[in-house]
Amino acid sequence: MRTIPSLRWAAVLGGLALPTLGCGGGAEPGPAETASVDSVAADDLPVVQHYERIVAFVTPAGDSTLSVHWSWDSRVRPGEVGREIEGFLARNGTWERFVELEWTTPPTRAPWRILPQRPVRLLMGDEEALERILYYEGGRELELAFGSTLSEWTGSAGETVRIQEGEVLLANRLVDGLLLDLSRSRGTGEPMAGDWVILSSPDNLQFVLEDPRTDDTSGMFRGWARLDFRQLQWPQVVVTWTEQRPFETARRDIPVAWSLASLDGEVTGELRAAASHLEVGEGEGPILPVRALFEVEGVLRMDGREFPVWGLWRHLQP
Repeated sequence: MRTIPSLRWAAVLGGLALPTLGCGGGAEPGPAETASVDSVAADDLPVVQHYERIVAFVTPAGDSTLSVHWSWDSRVRPGEVGREIEGFLARNGTWERFVELEWTTPPTRAPWRILPQRPVRLLMGDEEALERILYYEGGRELELAFGSTLSEWTGSAGETVRIQEGEVLLANRLVDGLLLDLSRSRGTGEPMAGDWVILSSPDNLQFVLEDPRTDDTSGMFRGWARLDFRQLQWPQVVVTWTEQRPFETARRDIPVAWSLASLDGEVTGELRAAASHLEVGEGEGPILPVRALFEVEGVLRMDGREFPVWGLWRHLQP
């Protein structure tokens, strides 16, 4: 990809410069930044504001598929900011969580800013634009580089949706793909935004869906697409579960197939889960929360054409 510097050189330079990589080129947060300023357990403090940053990389469907999912959560509470980083890797239908970090920092004027934390490093460019995510631990290396921006939108709730070219370096293998960079936030009393989907077609189509509310049972999503260099938006896309199966651990059903249709009739489609990673959360009742990552495949129809698509679906059931 002509817009992304060689990752093989970056692997060497990154190894030499790891102590200085961070937001704005700064160092990793030190002890004063990572220590909580309150002895009360973070989960017992009310969340004033919740910020989420998602970076998802997908490759086109084929004999060998690869997905990388990064997420940063910042929960602003009285006297502190609780932070989380998660990293998932999927190769040929097999999922692995390779990063799960939690820590706290003192209050800051920019709690939405994502921070590095060993073994995760960030390389920032001009105006703190994220250019590269680096992971090194125990001899394992994974790098994700951001390329040219293909499309960018701002949603009605202030979220930013960006589709970019991307490259992943894993086990000395360099892979081109599509990258979703999604930022969103919610204030006190507002439910956090729900599912999101990134889809790609070899026929020059990239498609994003987002559910604006986790407590929304209507299945009303928002949609964005880049088709033949045109940018398209659909404020209302109805998503319906067309097939589900029991998830006994959570004592509830989960979807395995979906249909979608915009209210204006301009886009329709069907998707099916090809592989999945399922997690059960804690809860007081018999029905427990579910978080899932699905590799999905199917077809989308728009502009009088039908497109085979493949991608990643992040699913939440609170």
